[in-house]
Amino acid sequence: MSARTRRRVVLVCWISWVLMIAGGIAWLYPRMKPVHEGTPEGLWWLVLQLAEDRGDHSYAGSVYAPRDGWFVYTIQSFHDEHIYRVDDCAVRASFPGVLARLEDAVRTGVCKEHVAAGYTAWRDAIDVDHCDPAALVAHVRAAEFADLAARDTQKYGHELWSEQWFEKRWECWERYRLNGVLEFAFLVGLMFFAVGPWTRLVGTWALPVRCGLLPFLFLLPFCLGYATWTFTSRGPSGGILYPWLIAPFNQLHDWFIKEEWVLIECFPRWLLSVSQPHGAFLSISGRGYPGPLTVIMLGLAFGALAYLVQSAVRSAHRHRERR
Repeated sequence: MSARTRRRVVLVCWISWVLMIAGGIAWLYPRMKPVHEGTPEGLWWLVLQLAEDRGDHSYAGSVYAPRDGWFVYTIQSFHDEHIYRVDDCAVRASFPGVLARLEDAVRTGVCKEHVAAGYTAWRDAIDVDHCDPAALVAHVRAAEFADLAARDTQKYGHELWSEQWFEKRWECWERYRLNGVLEFAFLVGLMFFAVGPWTRLVGTWALPVRCGLLPFLFLLPFCLGYATWTFTSRGPSGGILYPWLIAPFNQLHDWFIKEEWVLIECFPRWLLSVSQPHGAFLSISGRGYPGPLTVIMLGLAFGALAYLVQSAVRSAHRHRERR
């Protein structure tokens, strides 16, 4: 292969890889978003939990303080707690009808005690805007917390922890675009590291060493705390494209060295703050993941294979020159 042809091959590989990475991130970006679009009906069910709405909304979850022009609630699933947001205008549009139903429920005594207490406090307050649904939500939440503090201190403490954890999740969600930028830069940089030997072929060991380091470098973000819940029953999570690329590596846990989690714990968690955090779960189980020793063994196999291929190509090239 001439130098000119080799450069063309490398250029085609570069462009193809960059387009695949950009396309994968763009395709998975909406699917992996930590915050989904909700509905006013779903929000009001969790706030008021009126018996007449139970047929359409039987899920459990929590409601949090509005922020950035959005009303926010969560729905609990088996392996995660999903965040939903509803535009302020949509909630305001549904507010008069919801308020009329709530007044009937309070008058007939069919709503929960903390909902009735929150509504009464909101109705009697003189320093709030009674056309603002956020004020009603705040009073109902305050009444629910007061009821929990009086009845169940353990659950009250858990709810306080949930509030703090949700604030962290929302803060990380605001940096979600950064995940796409960092993953794109990392995967393109990994490609640059991989194809470097093909462009210059410096030294006998240049290609084998780089190929041998590829598995370790590829899984290094995971070892540093990025997308760590991917290797659980939750599945690919914590990022956008990268979790889906590393998910198949869980099979290596069954092939090689066991109990490597001790070595994983020795790595600093520098990327933990960049990874999108998980929500509360009812149950979770591990699926196994490749540890450092397994990755090193895989790297040695990659390096040996690259050395054999390189030696075969060079031998064939020398043989043609002799002829």
